[in-house]
Amino acid sequence: MKIINELKDKNQDFEFYPTTDEMIEVIKKDIADEDKKNYKNYYNILDIGAGDGRVLNQIGNEFNLQKFGIEKSDILKRRWEKDICPMGKNFFENSLLDKKFDIIFSNPPYSIYKEWVIKILNEADFEVLYLIIPKRWEKQEDIKNVLKERNLKYKILFETDFLEADRKARAKVDIIKIYSNNRTKKASLYNYEKMFKKHTRDNDIVKKSENIKNEDKKYEIQSFKDFIDREIELYNNELNKYYTSLEKIASIDDDIMDILDINKDNIIKSLQHKIKNLKIKYWKNLFNRLDKIIKRLTTKNRENLLKDMSIYDYIDFNYNNIQDVILWVIKLSNEYIDSQILSVYLDLFNEKNIEKYKSNQVKIQKNWWGVDYGDKKKYKAKLLNKVVLELCSNPLENSSYYKYNFENGLNKIIHNKINDFCTIANNLGFVLNENSYSIKEWEAGKKNYLRYPNGDVFAEIKVFKKGTVHIKFDNNFIRAWNIKVSKLLKWVNNFDEFVYETDLKVKENEFKKYFNEEHKIKLETKNLLEHF
Repeated sequence: MKIINELKDKNQDFEFYPTTDEMIEVIKKDIADEDKKNYKNYYNILDIGAGDGRVLNQIGNEFNLQKFGIEKSDILKRRWEKDICPMGKNFFENSLLDKKFDIIFSNPPYSIYKEWVIKILNEADFEVLYLIIPKRWEKQEDIKNVLKERNLKYKILFETDFLEADRKARAKVDIIKIYSNNRTKKASLYNYEKMFKKHTRDNDIVKKSENIKNEDKKYEIQSFKDFIDREIELYNNELNKYYTSLEKIASIDDDIMDILDINKDNIIKSLQHKIKNLKIKYWKNLFNRLDKIIKRLTTKNRENLLKDMSIYDYIDFNYNNIQDVILWVIKLSNEYIDSQILSVYLDLFNEKNIEKYKSNQVKIQKNWWGVDYGDKKKYKAKLLNKVVLELCSNPLENSSYYKYNFENGLNKIIHNKINDFCTIANNLGFVLNENSYSIKEWEAGKKNYLRYPNGDVFAEIKVFKKGTVHIKFDNNFIRAWNIKVSKLLKWVNNFDEFVYETDLKVKENEFKKYFNEEHKIKLETKNLLEHF
């Protein structure tokens, strides 16, 4: 496989032996059988050592599951579909104790499969766990002991090998199904005394307790990396307090706990809740600093992105995970950037909005408009730069509406729409330092201007009490936007064809770049944090 050579060349071959379609089919059949027999409804899946995401794609898509992955190789993660949420990079740097998944799958590196499996069994709560591991696993008493202690049941679904796999190997393997039942001990309870002490002592994410004193340290934030370093240290200090407190409680004799009427379940639930809120707090702090990404999205897509990011109470807050999450956010944002160039354009430049602007009517011939948005005859109307929008019945502030919806006197709906146009302009290289909130007071019928830094007008905007918004855009911006849209919709094959179709008199060097340039955020792993 070509990918294996690339992994080896970049020192990222962490024993990637891709799971075969035959193996995946065995698991899919078992999931389907469970659904039929026991009416199991699964909602999410975690793949630990997810490789290129093939297992998540096939199983997740088949059963409509939310998909999570842990994978060390950046090369393999770049092959993931955008709906796979990164849960971590190094499995041994991440805890599963405060998480719950319906399905967990793992085809681990066989040189360390024992440690890998024991960590999953020690820490993870799940409905069902599927493992593909060497047949010699049955001789590992450590694995069997954890299964017994937690009252987990197992079944060997299939015996197979990798002789016909994308990457061949002689190892004989079992596909194992491990499942919980009503007697299974929760991982949190099982680890109450056994694992929390080890986690505090050994886990290199959690700082030593003496670092707690540094919480009041004065930080000089000069860069985004300084900010990250500070946040990680503060997070670790707070997290370590919880584990230190629990370690002390765990050392109390059970009889004393009973006398004091202290319930272990309640202690652990409280701890998990606090850790979850701690993660939310620090991930929110991070997202609030990603303005270079967020500002490139329209209102709707910002909301979509924040919704996508809401699952990060699952993810440990450490340096590797932060880089992974930022790369995932960039990947999602790039999906939005091209789609919003089209969606905002098609929503804005329709026949209704253009014809309402009186000076446009004499320039539009009815036979230029067709049902198909791909009709090239529509170009000449599209190149007009004046539109009338009907966005709401109450565009300007009045006493019958809550004031917070009318910042500077203008309805929030209109603010959002105008600022979406500003976002598109900035993405196309028409730099604006102003938006609708730059206008201190919006008044009915009054001309308002949004300007470029050099003072030239980007947009002239008038809002009327009857609910209409009249906008006249900068011609150069409209031309650039049309060029980009015509390429994305494949209305034309090259810039010269665009000029011919539109009879546009433009300087080639000035506008050709809008046809050729990519306007997405560059996806780079090297020195990533220096870009913010």
